[in-house]
Amino acid sequence: MSNLLVIDKNCFQGISENILSEFVKNYHVVLTYILCVECLISKDRDSLDLLSRIQKIIRAGAYYAYSPFNLCEKEKKAFLPVDSIIDENSTNAIRTGILSDDGDYFKHEAKCYWQTVQPIVKGLLRIGEKFYANIQRDMINGMRKEDMVDKASRFKSWVQATDQSMNKFIKKLKPDIASYLTPDWYNWCDIRLRIALSLEWAWQKAKCGSFPKLKYASHDFHDMQYVTYLSRADGILTRDRKLMDPLARAAFPEKDVFFSLDEVPEEYLCNCS
Repeated sequence: MSNLLVIDKNCFQGISENILSEFVKNYHVVLTYILCVECLISKDRDSLDLLSRIQKIIRAGAYYAYSPFNLCEKEKKAFLPVDSIIDENSTNAIRTGILSDDGDYFKHEAKCYWQTVQPIVKGLLRIGEKFYANIQRDMINGMRKEDMVDKASRFKSWVQATDQSMNKFIKKLKPDIASYLTPDWYNWCDIRLRIALSLEWAWQKAKCGSFPKLKYASHDFHDMQYVTYLSRADGILTRDRKLMDPLARAAFPEKDVFFSLDEVPEEYLCNCS
């Protein structure tokens, strides 16, 4: 199968519907659950218009991805790592018109998502509080000060620090499946990036004196989840150079980060007949 490309909300909104529809006819593209949720809460355009656009792009040839929470649950039930983020049933339902354009399905999914996300983000901020003292001490002592200014180097440091303590984090956050988790599990990748994000928030407090408010921390969490999909995809198309770009390059250095459709190579062609 050809390489799989994830598209984030900024790129999705910034590319014309006609251009994107033509692109997905020829390239292996997935539109994610997170994209649907972000479109529903978007203030830039009418949410139903954006959802309708998502469905049109999927009908043109793109795929729909499972919720990150669904992927984690699938692994917990099977005690095996998932092999794909593509939700074939939902993709087919959208393409055949079984899911209507009124957005009820996605609204329900978004409500479930928000009920799950807010407690998780609050928990990650509490973890960040525990990291804060160590981050502050390192900054005061001038440790890695030059590296910490550069986002790419900083996120690389967070990922490396997380990797060194993954067993501890897994036992704390996923005790019921901790003995099964290895780097090829989606759950493992999810925990890894959650902790790296908490470290970034701790650094922000050490630098600026406060953690991000829940609203902004939640948006960071959305962006982090796009990057987690790279555990099963090959590249991401994004315009976010503040978090997604440095986090993706740090966590998945072997994967691709693109800023425009023109940059996407032939390896992503879907070999459509």
